[in-house]
Amino acid sequence: MSVITSTAKPAEGSFPRTIFALAAAVSLRLKRFVRAYANRSDATVLAGFDERMLADIGLTRSDVRDAFAEPLWEDPTNLLRARVLERRLNQYRIGFGFKEADLSSPPLAPQPTRATRSTASTCCQCSKARPSSATSSGG
Repeated sequence: MSVITSTAKPAEGSFPRTIFALAAAVSLRLKRFVRAYANRSDATVLAGFDERMLADIGLTRSDVRDAFAEPLWEDPTNLLRARVLERRLNQYRIGFGFKEADLSSPPLAPQPTRATRSTASTCCQCSKARPSSATSSGG
């Protein structure tokens, strides 16, 4: 009969790894915040442009206003870049004659089909002829 004599030890170096991972996460967030702050200060120049100058680079006054309405830790240039790209892609799609994709889903209930009228009137969906009201004498 064998007996297990070793006990589980915590992994050596797990505490330093945890501290290092935490420091890396904080460092990454701090770098993002500093970059967003720098881009925000650079993008304030756009607020001084008139509508013609903004249109030259593919932006509108409301785009600049929307970008600066985001929280301070968000990079406003991401929104501005996305708006310019969206407008350029729409311009090229219209210029090349591409139409909007039909993304509507088919109806859930089957649509009734229109039957062509023949000389004999038919009943509902089936092809059985029903007696016309002129031939039947009510009574």
